[in-house]
Amino acid sequence: MTVDSWDEGYAFVCLRCGHEWATKYEVRRYRGSGDHEWIVYCRGGQPVRPPHLDLSCPRCGGLRVKLLPTAVSKMDARSDAPNGAPAKISPI
Repeated sequence: MTVDSWDEGYAFVCLRCGHEWATKYEVRRYRGSGDHEWIVYCRGGQPVRPPHLDLSCPRCGGLRVKLLPTAVSKMDARSDAPNGAPAKISPI
């Protein structure tokens, strides 16, 4: 089995309250025998759900959350918040 790993940043905005945040993930791509390939997203070394699933706002709990394009979030995502907490980003 082959494993590739890289970091990806994702930015989010709540369409209910306007809160914006960014989160960095370690992305691991596993390749097994044949054509079998799968992706695992991790935070703090632990597997987590992909950033595009089950989105909710950490401020208001709203479910209308927009995932911003990866090209934008790679530039703006910061992981220097304490305990791996999502960092605040400036408006785009």
